[in-house]
Amino acid sequence: SEVAVGAWVRAVGSPFGLEKSVSTGVVSALFRSTTMESETGVNIYANMIQTDAAINPGNSGGALVNAEGKLIGINTLISSATGSSSGVGFAIPSKYALNVASQIMDGKTVEHAYLGVTVVTVDPNSQRSLGVSIDHGAYIDSVVVSSPADKAGIKEGDVITKIGGQPVATNAELIINVRGHLVGDEVEIVLNRNGEEITVKATLGADSQSPSRQQSESDSGR
Repeated sequence: SEVAVGAWVRAVGSPFGLEKSVSTGVVSALFRSTTMESETGVNIYANMIQTDAAINPGNSGGALVNAEGKLIGINTLISSATGSSSGVGFAIPSKYALNVASQIMDGKTVEHAYLGVTVVTVDPNSQRSLGVSIDHGAYIDSVVVSSPADKAGIKEGDVITKIGGQPVATNAELIINVRGHLVGDEVEIVLNRNGEEITVKATLGADSQSPSRQQSESDSGR
């Protein structure tokens, strides 16, 4: 929570098999979020620490430490147009990593924050077909009964434009924002309903409440 843009950091790891290597740089941004395609689907990386310290293959899982050697993040990926290190690396914040690690060590299923909606991106092309008055945001296609969204009064046809103070222009931005919070966080959500701006508050649940996850766990237990 005390990390600031411009602070010196070191990335520790074994890039390209070179054990016990250290690279240095600065924190170039905070709260970076992205999605990345994988063989198993789309991975969501939310609220990461961005650094220009070189993070190469083999650094993943290693420590990102501050100038005093204190752990602030876990090196996890690079963003590159060529596939090689471009000087833009990302680390999972230590607070989030420790929360996940404690769940694993306690033998629990890792839980992520959950709102309970399916969404579609609103843009100038889809605005007319969706029948909404704005040309950006996350259109609520459906709301899970008794979910945090349902309890907050969010309805089908609403368009979420802001959550937790952060603008929402696409469905991906909404998903990333929710994933960046912890289970139990209360978030303020601004939405457009029939041309009127409405603000509601929702207490995020756990994705173990998601019908799709419950069905998946039920199928795996057969």
